[in-house]
Amino acid sequence: MSAYDPCVFTNDSNGLILEVHVDDINVMGRDINAILDFKAQISRTFPMTDEGECSWYLGMHVEQKPGEIRIHQKQYIDQIVAKYGFSQAAPVKTPLEKDIKLIKQGDYNAHPKFRTVYQSKVGSLNFASNQTRPDISFATGYVARYASNPNQKHMDAVDHIFAYLKNDPGKGIVYSGKHGLHLTGFVDSDFAGCEDSRRSTTGWVFTLAGGPVSWSSQRQKTVATSTMDAEYIAGAEAAKEAVWIRNFINDLRIPGVHIDTVPLYIDSNSALKLTRNPEFHSRSKHIDVKHHFIREKVDEGIINTQRVDTKDNLADAFTKALPKTTHEGRNATEETAWQAVSGVRQ
Repeated sequence: MSAYDPCVFTNDSNGLILEVHVDDINVMGRDINAILDFKAQISRTFPMTDEGECSWYLGMHVEQKPGEIRIHQKQYIDQIVAKYGFSQAAPVKTPLEKDIKLIKQGDYNAHPKFRTVYQSKVGSLNFASNQTRPDISFATGYVARYASNPNQKHMDAVDHIFAYLKNDPGKGIVYSGKHGLHLTGFVDSDFAGCEDSRRSTTGWVFTLAGGPVSWSSQRQKTVATSTMDAEYIAGAEAAKEAVWIRNFINDLRIPGVHIDTVPLYIDSNSALKLTRNPEFHSRSKHIDVKHHFIREKVDEGIINTQRVDTKDNLADAFTKALPKTTHEGRNATEETAWQAVSGVRQ
């Protein structure tokens, strides 16, 4: 059993990797005979249905061809688009309108049925955003903040996301063997973007084999007093994920694959400097000690923080609503992720 995920098991003797979810087992390996032998052993002990090569798993379509795997949720997205009445909606090109500003309405109480519909819609979007649609991660997280007491403007923003999904329900993520198993991270933050709390939003995304494997868009737990603070706090959160992914991949013991240092790209010069400089500074003395985790991992050589231009930072799309041209340029799906990584490596 993996020390970093109790649902993943490895067998060094035959090189198999097993992923277990309730009563579903996904078995992977380079030796087809080892896979067939494992299936035979299981079938002798338990009633089992052999689905063959994986083509559907945990609500995702899995399309495989030599050197490439593509995952998407077209069937699910088509279903929720139809369920909530958006099959004939005019498609839009971005998850949210540019410069959208949502706020809580203190003197208003949503009708229970209205609130239930809102929460149901957001829950449906959340499943897609967590599985195969990182491009709606910020938008979904943003509208989820208002799920306890939504008004019509909040609902309009949710409906906009559905219209966006309707535009291209089959969009997904491609992992390509030609890019190799190189783990790369991007992190970013807005500054005081939440109109209600003035807290900032952390966004990060990690890519492997040319596609995103982990991403997040979360409002920070404390108010940052400067852009540097917000970016540094975001970096600390991304560093935690980088360490976990690195350790998990190494624990799989895949022949020829071992990650020593994870490059983490940041577009803030001041935050980047702070990750490398342990000296006391009056502008950063108030930062909670827990956020210095990133500095420790940089010092240990586990993370290598590097500068990236904002236009090449994939994490930017996880912190704010972007205009159409910018959103399309930073859409962290399919080949876009590798193109961005290639750009910063040149």
